[in-house]
This record gives sequence, C-alpha cells and structure tokens, in this order.
Amino acid sequence: LKMGAAASTLKRFKRRLMELVASGRAPVHMEVPAPVATLSREEMIAQAQRNLGLDAINNYNFAICGNSGSGKSSLINAIRGLYDDDAAAAPVNEVECTMAIRSYPMTDLPHVYLWDMPGAGTASHPAESYFEDKCLFAFDFLVLVTAERFTEAELRIARKAADWDVPIVFVRQKVDVSFTARRRRMRAATEEQIKEQLRQEIVANILSQLSGVRLGDRKIFLVSAPAMLGEQGAPRMDEVELIEHITTTAAQRRQR
Repeated sequence: LKMGAAASTLKRFKRRLMELVASGRAPVHMEVPAPVATLSREEMIAQAQRNLGLDAINNYNFAICGNSGSGKSSLINAIRGLYDDDAAAAPVNEVECTMAIRSYPMTDLPHVYLWDMPGAGTASHPAESYFEDKCLFAFDFLVLVTAERFTEAELRIARKAADWDVPIVFVRQKVDVSFTARRRRMRAATEEQIKEQLRQEIVANILSQLSGVRLGDRKIFLVSAPAMLGEQGAPRMDEVELIEHITTTAAQRRQR
C-alpha cells in the first residue's frame, strides 16, 4: 500500500511538472549554486598569506603595485641598489613582464621584502578584481606606483586599500623623463625651479585624483630609478626619503 501511494504521488508530481514546463512557467533544468562558506577578514588574510608563502611574523612585506609599464620592477631594483641587468635584479621589459608575484629581499635588510606585483588593468590582470586576485589585503604595506596620472585601475587599488585599512603610499616614477621634457621647454629656468614646478603640478594632480578616497595619510614620493642609483644628470627628488620611509616603517613593525 505504501509503495502504491508513493508511486501515485510520483506520478502526480511528474504530471504537474510537465504541465508547468508546457506552460513556460518552469525550466526543464535548473542548476542550484552550491553554498559558499564565508570567511572573516582575518581568515582571508591568513589564508592568502599561506598561499603566497608570505611570512608576516618574521618579515615586513611591501607590495609594489600599479599599472603595467609604470616602472615597478625598475623601482624595486633601484631600491635594492641594483641595475636592471644585474643577475639578481627583477626582470624588466617594455611589455607586460611581471606575470607572477615575486618577492625580493632588501639589501642589508633581509627581513624586509619587496613584492613585485603584475601590472593592473590588463587582460591577464583585470582592474575590477585586481586587489582581491593579487591578495593585496594580505600585505603589511602597499606602494602604488604610477608613471603618469593615476588610472581607474590604480585608483581602485587605493580605494580598496582604504576599505581594508592597508597602509599605502604613492610613488610617481620616471620623474627624470618629465624633468628632461620640461627642461627643453624651460631653458632659462634653473634645475631647482623646474623641479619645484614639477613637484607642485604632480602633487596637485595626484591629490585631486585621490580627493574621493578615504585615506588618513597621503604620502607622495617623486622618484626616478636613475637618480636612486646616483646616475649623473638625473634630478634628485624624493629617492632618499622613500628608502628611509620603507626602512623606518619596517623597523617600527619589528619593534611591535
């Protein structure tokens, strides 16, 4: 009797399902998404650090990020006192070069690591999910590098860093290129006058772009890799200050 009742119920269900399908009110097949386990921010950070092999206890980790071609890898090399063709240098190329996340220890500061991140806003590394895809929330500090005005991809990183309370500084790279172009147009001006005009314009532009981003501090450094390496003719700007900021920030972290 029970088997007959079950068969009857199944038959009625099939008939009703066929009626719904015929009327267009029910799909023939519907996929139900599997439930997704949600992690807390602390769990996400810990998981990302494990996946990256990032030692957040013994080391201090800076993520050097920004658009492809902004000079991130050259900046890492210059901070470490290396030229781009040195054997231990981060690979540098005119096209998108950094595809995988790599870390490089600071010379004389083995507990400080500079992480070379792939360029943001490319087909391989879309801007919309870059911050999460590259686990930038897992790092101690972000150094956002640009060679021109910040693009939407870079501004997304700044906004996400603010949301996650990740400390961040802004670096305008390749200032030597801008200086050379400006000097051709201002032949009567002194080097200091050109540098001061460049500083005022670049800082004003960056601050205006960051006006809608909730940040407690907006440290901006104007640098060039040639000046950082002491090359003759390269204008000195904030190269020393940037390196001091990195080393003192790491030292303060070690004391906590």
